Amino acid sequence: MRPINSFLLTLVFAATAAATPLNVTLNTAGLPAGDYLFDFQFINGDSVIGNNTATVSGLASVNLTSGALSLFGTATGASLVSGVTLTDGPITEVDQAFTVTATAASVSFTVDYTTNYAPPGPGDAFTFAITDTSLNSTRSEGDGAELEIDMTGPDPSVNVFAADADFGGFTPGISSSTSIPEGTTAELCGGAIFILGLLSRRRKYARGS
Repeated sequence: MRPINSFLLTLVFAATAAATPLNVTLNTAGLPAGDYLFDFQFINGDSVIGNNTATVSGLASVNLTSGALSLFGTATGASLVSGVTLTDGPITEVDQAFTVTATAASVSFTVDYTTNYAPPGPGDAFTFAITDTSLNSTRSEGDGAELEIDMTGPDPSVNVFAADADFGGFTPGISSSTSIPEGTTAELCGGAIFILGLLSRRRKYARGS
């Protein structure tokens, strides 16, 4: 039997693929008044840098005042309303400053992303978190992300996590026209350690004791 050509196998897995846009909503009523960041990051986790993109658009909010938008690495765009696109890489990050002006605050946005995967590796990881202005996350567990999408193929793993109780314990709500598999221990353990190692190179989400 002729062995499978590894180059062809890579091309098969790296073929262009896209997921149905993901709608994200947050009820941040418990978030204390103050200054924060919406932090989006896209970390490469497979054998090809730049084979996935994620566009964040349609940002809408209640009782939040937007500030400066900062782009790092291969992120492009003018605003999170019209759309900002991140391409996976070693340092790709978007920070949108905002101020909470009242307790009845809410946020919504859309993430439109591709799902290409080029083995080996656990896949690229797109993350979102609300942080303070020093990039300390409102979630102290794990890598600090409150939303994480792991691009492992045509059915990416989409997971949401609750913020700490001190910040209202909000959990992002997600909706899509396609089913979103729940993250289980078995699904996540294979790439979790590697992904966390990649994220830790840039992310400053761990809160100090």
